[in-house]
Amino acid sequence: MQRVSDALQRRPSHRVDSPVRGAWLLRAVAGVLLLVQVGLFWCGLPASLHANTDFRVFYTAAHLVLQGRAEEMFSYEAQRHAQKALFGASGQTLPFLYPAYAALLFVPFALLPFGVAYLLFTLVNIAGLCVACCLLCERVPALRHWPMSLRVGLVAAMLPLAEVLIQGQISILLLLLYVGMEHLLAQRRDLSAGVVLAVCLVKFQIAIPVALLFLVWRCYRVLAGFMCGAAGLALVSLAMCGVSGLRAYGRATIEVTGATVMHPLAAKARYGMYAGEMPNLHGLCFDVTQGSASGTILLFVASAITLVWASRQRPSLAVALPAAMLVSYHLQVYDLVLLLLPLALAAGAVLDGHGSGNNRGTGDVMAAYVLCGSFACVALPVAGLLLMKGWAAVLALPVMGVLFAAGVLVVPSAVVWDADRARGGDEYASAIGGPLSIPGLH
Repeated sequence: MQRVSDALQRRPSHRVDSPVRGAWLLRAVAGVLLLVQVGLFWCGLPASLHANTDFRVFYTAAHLVLQGRAEEMFSYEAQRHAQKALFGASGQTLPFLYPAYAALLFVPFALLPFGVAYLLFTLVNIAGLCVACCLLCERVPALRHWPMSLRVGLVAAMLPLAEVLIQGQISILLLLLYVGMEHLLAQRRDLSAGVVLAVCLVKFQIAIPVALLFLVWRCYRVLAGFMCGAAGLALVSLAMCGVSGLRAYGRATIEVTGATVMHPLAAKARYGMYAGEMPNLHGLCFDVTQGSASGTILLFVASAITLVWASRQRPSLAVALPAAMLVSYHLQVYDLVLLLLPLALAAGAVLDGHGSGNNRGTGDVMAAYVLCGSFACVALPVAGLLLMKGWAAVLALPVMGVLFAAGVLVVPSAVVWDADRARGGDEYASAIGGPLSIPGLH
């Protein structure tokens, strides 16, 4: 921890003065963490190959598209019959609660046997993670000077990684999209960044709060790209499943959301969703109030406070993303892999010594310690213990920590919003890419 404090006090520099000591130890730790992740995936592989995984719902939806029955993909009964025909009576019937265009990604996989398709999609996920990490290292120059073993070890330490691969989920691909959006923002390609954010509507419960924060920050060009992209994807979905399909999607989403809030145990039995297992404010408030009606009121208050606090920070995806994760009505442990983006940006800000001048204040030092603690909580030992105890909702606390650290440490990406230009303000450059002093940033 002393090194963190030292890093906060030194001037920005990407130069490496000497080889990292104990490189062999870093390689050993990285190797052990990778072996643990492989072991976790191997343990979950038999169940996944037998379709006891989230990938089955994507595979089934793609099959319905191939059969010309795309309008039925949002019907729980149609899903039940289709999944029974594909996988037999094994496994729980899972609803398809994604926009229709999301099924297009899985159409090529639906042409293959389920086991082959699952393993191939796992390779796609691994490739997506590698690309996302390379882009983050390019985005954060300070990380490029870390030993490869340290970078690999930090990524491998995150428990959500194994969960994403076991479930065959799309959270890694979503991470890649958000990392791409961050690159576009840094290049001042705001319209393109908004279009990428629209693609992220595949999990709209996260993308919409992100868009809302950029609206409050008056990043109108990002919003313009988002609206154009969303309109285009809505037309694609309309062409796929028609008006009746879109109505069925809306009804299914409202039905599942209401059941999760009003009848949590029944929702877990029918849809496999339980509020107490969500690492966000929804899960935390549910656990604190033991599922009582007061939990809903507490959730609205906590979500409002979170969004108001985030809206008062400088525009940054590193702030918007963890804030959106906290207030989303639905979040699973595997979605915590999205924290790699704000963690990397905040870590780069610490290592580069950016912020309010060269001398950091107490708040900056505290934010650095909170960042380290938050990462430790989503790492294998601590997060694994919490999950074993059934305390998944407690993982909302490290998400809060990442949000706080990002708000304090990360100077915004190169987003030029109309309101600031109207005031005659300067264009903001990225704090990660080069030194920048912004008056009033504390």
